[in-house]
Amino acid sequence: MLFLFALVSLVCTFVCAVQLNETDYEGSLNTLVNGLADETYGDEGIISHTGVYESLYKDDLSQFNYTMDFMSGDNYGKVEALLNLASKANDKGFVGDLIYLAHFASAGGYNGYMQLNDESSFAKDLLGFCENDATIFTKLSQSSSNKKLQDFFESLVSPESDASSNNKLGKRYDGTYTCNTKHTASRESCSLLYGYLSRSTWTISGGPRAACYSGCCVSWSMKAPAQATELAPRVNTCLQTCPNPTFSCINRDVVIGNVYGVDVCVSGRTQFCH
Repeated sequence: MLFLFALVSLVCTFVCAVQLNETDYEGSLNTLVNGLADETYGDEGIISHTGVYESLYKDDLSQFNYTMDFMSGDNYGKVEALLNLASKANDKGFVGDLIYLAHFASAGGYNGYMQLNDESSFAKDLLGFCENDATIFTKLSQSSSNKKLQDFFESLVSPESDASSNNKLGKRYDGTYTCNTKHTASRESCSLLYGYLSRSTWTISGGPRAACYSGCCVSWSMKAPAQATELAPRVNTCLQTCPNPTFSCINRDVVIGNVYGVDVCVSGRTQFCH
């Protein structure tokens, strides 16, 4: 009987979707940093979040803005759980935890973006936000409750300032369609996003300015009545334009919902084109 229980537990480790238990803060955080909550759940829904966290202002970290307004096509439940955990981190004063959890939510709740190594998209985002102030990484490490997060923040080394680390879209891109290596998503994920948009019938008017599916997000730079089927060709053109296995892409000055001059971005983040 004991052997059978162990066998069932082992099988479940590989095939059962792990969902976050918001009442167990420490356990949920540990599950996340160890990459165990890698399944999507919660189906489709709109995420609307102000992004105002008191502890960020207390620690002079207001450059980390986590205002979110996007359509999650397959991961609504997980993003909501991440935001609830981020609120708990804020209440506890665990700023390093808060940055990790809120950033996780802003990436659509997808694990691939949030790997804890210095080559990950999460690490590259932090280096851009911190603008060569390495003391911020020490501050984040010291205010994290999880050992893996502490070690990750301490391991980050801020690069020398150059044009490539500037976080403004206008200085990253030049041209109608441009591929980039920041905030990237995988080609496979963006192909799935294209499929999701192609078969969806929703229109977003005056609400969220991003939609995510399977680890890839499309966002647009201003409020417009955006139809899923209108966004799909923009994603497809980025897939055709950008040859790398992982990429981000911007399509400048297009018409979305009869609104002219909209920039449309495809990436691993919900806020990339805002």
